[in-house]
Amino acid sequence: MNSERVLVTFDTAYSLNQYNDGALIEFQKGKLLNGYFDKLLVVNIASNINKKLSARGVIGKCKLVNFIDSNDSIEYLDVPFGRFNFLKKFQKVNFFCSLISTLLTIINLGKKNNYLFVRGEDPHLNGFLALVVAKYFKVPSLIGVWGNPDEIRKDTGLPLFPRLFKFKKIEIIFEKFVLKMANRVLVQNENNKNFVVNVINSDKKIRFFRVSVQLEDIHYSDPTYREKPKNFFNEFDLQSEKKMLCIARLEEEKRVLDTIKVLSILINQKLIKVDLFICGVGEQEESLKRFAREEGILKYIHFCGLRSQTWLSTAIPMMDLYVTPISGRALVEVALGGLAVVTYDRDWQSEIIEHDVTGYICKFKDIKAFADLAFSALQNKEKSIEMGAALRNYALQEFSKERALIIEQACYEEL
Repeated sequence: MNSERVLVTFDTAYSLNQYNDGALIEFQKGKLLNGYFDKLLVVNIASNINKKLSARGVIGKCKLVNFIDSNDSIEYLDVPFGRFNFLKKFQKVNFFCSLISTLLTIINLGKKNNYLFVRGEDPHLNGFLALVVAKYFKVPSLIGVWGNPDEIRKDTGLPLFPRLFKFKKIEIIFEKFVLKMANRVLVQNENNKNFVVNVINSDKKIRFFRVSVQLEDIHYSDPTYREKPKNFFNEFDLQSEKKMLCIARLEEEKRVLDTIKVLSILINQKLIKVDLFICGVGEQEESLKRFAREEGILKYIHFCGLRSQTWLSTAIPMMDLYVTPISGRALVEVALGGLAVVTYDRDWQSEIIEHDVTGYICKFKDIKAFADLAFSALQNKEKSIEMGAALRNYALQEFSKERALIIEQACYEEL
């Protein structure tokens, strides 16, 4: 058996193409913990789930590939949606066959590699598959809870994964089983921890893993001294001097539509003209554009897609405001960039944003209050700069990479 220390992670957050665009390499590379692990195997069992069945790579065997610029330290198992062509019309059966085939591939790879730990980055299918592999190799399992499933289900009225779980009750039972069986449950904030405690009635196996180790070092640089090219926004047809930023996956639970509604209030009620930059991709993009077109504000919105971390680290200090209904890792990147924030009191955001001190925060779904606070922040530049500076100071303390490395390594060591 290979003596390299290998961490396996089941993670469906992003597709291989999105990683290869170069914007998200550190998102996985950080899990190596500066050499604590020699190799990371990323398994994405839903990489092709939204592609048409006729698309290349959607049906067939899973394929092991290397990340770009990862020096072979990260391997990615790209899993087709279905395993067999003759089962094209039976998508769920074909998906199940693909999962079985993938598990057999992982087991065969594990016989040649030294799997030390197995992570599932959600307490659902990823978590269940992580439990299966960990059990087979008799190694510890770690399940990540990087949000609050109860809050999201209450908001949308649907299961988090409606293609897998038809009913919320079934998803909740499955979730509870996975969390109870895990050796450790990983959370990034108190809100997520409270959710887990309510599910398993204990906090003994919960550990905090901040997003720090998954952030590019460039975000920690002083925004005052970051390059600010005069032609940086030349690719955009700007409508005003003011600029707002939103970084999010364009999915319903991220409520990017609320950000566009805020812009509509600012523009259509003639409060202030401002351009909105939306960085992210997802299934809602076309519906968001359609809404903006109906509101007559599409020309004020710039859908930027996925951008590199270098682009983001340059753009953040050049913006006037970050408007985010719900934000995860990006909120820390923005905080380190010293940019003023307006957000909802939702998930963990009140843990990092203190109202009128490090940003503005309002009641969930109160779009009128959100717009009023955004207007105030845009009008009072001096106050916004002051809040942005306070937020950066807070982020530098709370999201120290050095401290996060020590904490995460200690978690693995105790297992």
